[in-house]
Amino acid sequence: MSFLQSVVDANDDVAVGMPVGRDSIGDLAEYEINMEPGNLPDAAFALNLITKTGSVIRKYPIKTSDDTALSRWYFTKVAEGSLPEPVRKVAATFIKIACSAHGIGTTGVVEKWADPEVQDNAVKLAEIDASAPAPRTRLADDDYALITDTGVRKYPINTEKLVKTAAAYFRENWKQIEPSWRNQMADNITKKAADMEVEIAVNDAEFLEKYATGRYSNVLKVAISERKNALQNDDMATRTLDLLFEKRASMEPSRFAQSLETFDRMHGLNDYWDATIIDPYQATFGGIPIEKPIYVQGHAVYRDKIAALASDEKVLKMHFNPDFVAEFQKNPIENFQKLASPDQQLMLSLMREKE
Repeated sequence: MSFLQSVVDANDDVAVGMPVGRDSIGDLAEYEINMEPGNLPDAAFALNLITKTGSVIRKYPIKTSDDTALSRWYFTKVAEGSLPEPVRKVAATFIKIACSAHGIGTTGVVEKWADPEVQDNAVKLAEIDASAPAPRTRLADDDYALITDTGVRKYPINTEKLVKTAAAYFRENWKQIEPSWRNQMADNITKKAADMEVEIAVNDAEFLEKYATGRYSNVLKVAISERKNALQNDDMATRTLDLLFEKRASMEPSRFAQSLETFDRMHGLNDYWDATIIDPYQATFGGIPIEKPIYVQGHAVYRDKIAALASDEKVLKMHFNPDFVAEFQKNPIENFQKLASPDQQLMLSLMREKE
């Protein structure tokens, strides 16, 4: 396998281009955010790898501050183990220039390899010497965290370092990942970590678990209530949600999440994912509080804690009468906020006992 094959990944842009000088990076803000990668100028990438045929593999997008921040993060994580020194210097130099243009900081790794002698962002692969990484064998599908519907394989996880890198990337950038891919990514990273006996950082592992679990989450009822509130004037839609929720016992969680995604898109609720409505996959598999907490006498209370208590009927009936419990479970968040202070305090105590 050539060096070219070993460094190209699914995030790269393949085009015919020309080297870009340092002075061309200037005003990155002028580029359209919605432009397709193939239509972007070469200055929108920190590195251009020129093949023997004249085509260009463009790596590390830097057209916006968000692109630059992600390229800076990815370069810092993997460049020293995957790029030969000449290529590393070019990428670091133009990532640093982009960071300056966008007004964001760099990292120690970027600063270490940025070279003021580098004049353009192109590297001819034919000139890469023996310092290039050794050829790698083609990875199996299960060595990637994600395989898209079109068969594109993304985020390799075939080594301990890459598993940890993928886990950290998922936690830090989950909102930029298509919701329907989040469960697959989290599940594959978790399984690979278990197979390879890789110890993932606690905060990364806890976040992965929110999407990787194969069981229904304890915030699903809350997520359904959110949707019903948003569609309260649409009787057919709310009845459909009730029916879907009732059918969950006979459905695999993955199928339920797909059905809920279809419902959301049909009713325009996908515009509110990760803002005021939990996305279908997070709602089905885990549930991460994304709203401001409810404050009770100075104590922050998150809805996943309230939902977890609402699902524990046995504990609730030890402290409240059955009619109260049945009514509370219909809409835990709203009903919790309406409770008298003594009842709220009692529920707070029960939530702490469950932690």
